[in-house]
Amino acid sequence: MITQVALDSWVGKTISDICPNGYDSTSLNHCAHFVSHAANLSFGYTCKMQAGGTGEAANLRVHEVFAQCTTKQEIPQTGPGLSGIIFVSGQGSFVTRGGTTKLSNVPKKHIGFILNSTVWHYSNSRNKVIKQTTTAFRRHYSGQTNALWFGSMPVSGRLESAS
Repeated sequence: MITQVALDSWVGKTISDICPNGYDSTSLNHCAHFVSHAANLSFGYTCKMQAGGTGEAANLRVHEVFAQCTTKQEIPQTGPGLSGIIFVSGQGSFVTRGGTTKLSNVPKKHIGFILNSTVWHYSNSRNKVIKQTTTAFRRHYSGQTNALWFGSMPVSGRLESAS
């Protein structure tokens, strides 16, 4: 279950606070990495595969997390009442064929948690977890028309509070 208390416990944490495997260079993108550690998502390509280590593995790729969400829907405005994972990328990055939507593996894609109209995500420019409105999150990439998509928590996921 996603709660504000659990999400707020991550605010201000750096990736070195979060990842026990040492995959924490500030030159890397850690949005999916944060979500995956916080929600215990260890499928696909992980920090443990990339850096070694002895801690819990966490996925590193936004499009792999999107693929594991059983329910996906575009969020036209702010997303009140939603509780799960939120994705932002250019409108053309979300491709629906045969009733299935996939997120293309493009450079400009980002992920966080949504609870009602608030988003918690790893800000790579600030090197820490922050919280902001969905309106601000939608503007994550300037110079393109962004789309917001909601995804339900993958079956294997469970949000925990930061330790």
